[in-house]
Order: sequence, then C-alpha cells, then structure tokens
Amino acid sequence: MARALPLLMLIVLLLLGFLAVPAPAVARWTQLGHVDVWLSLPFAGRDLVLTRQLFQVAGFLAAFTGLYFSVLLVTDDAYRRQFGDDVEAEIREVLAVHCAYRFEVDAAADG
Repeated sequence: MARALPLLMLIVLLLLGFLAVPAPAVARWTQLGHVDVWLSLPFAGRDLVLTRQLFQVAGFLAAFTGLYFSVLLVTDDAYRRQFGDDVEAEIREVLAVHCAYRFEVDAAADG
C-alpha cells in the first residue's frame, strides 16, 4: 500500500490536470512563453493537453504524498497496524543505502 499510493496519486493528478487545465492556463501560471505539450487530444471543442509542467507538479505532489504517508506509517500506531507491511525495515534499508552512498561519495571527493 505504501508503494502504490504515490503512483495512484500521480495517475489521479495527471488525469485531473489533463481534463481540467488547458495549455493557456499553464502558460499564465508558469509565466512561460511556451508550454511543453506532450499529448494533445481534441475533446468537446477544446484541446486536452498533457504538459511537462503538469507532469512535474503532479510528480512532486505524488512524491510528497508518499513521503507523508511513509512518515505517518512510522509514527502512527493505528496506520502502522492497518497499512504497514514491514515498512520500517524498508525505510531502514533505504537510509542505510543512502549512508553508504554518501560515505563513498565523500571518500571519492577526499581522494
């Protein structure tokens, strides 16, 4: 569940943005002269667009949601009992790999 939530959130946000946010609105909000349109489909007299900007925002929000849910799983007993599939061990592994990576990067930089 903890791994599926960010992906599900990304899909929902992309679908919502695809259906609700036209390219001119993206251009106004980002104050860019152009919008990087990846996909454009005409529908009901308007163009539905999937843009790079939409993907970036949806990806950030989905990642933040996943991080929030992971922290909630670690700190809240009720959520841990309901959704935690030994998330604690996975988080420990991720942090250990990060520490080992940082150690190697620092050792390589020190030469």
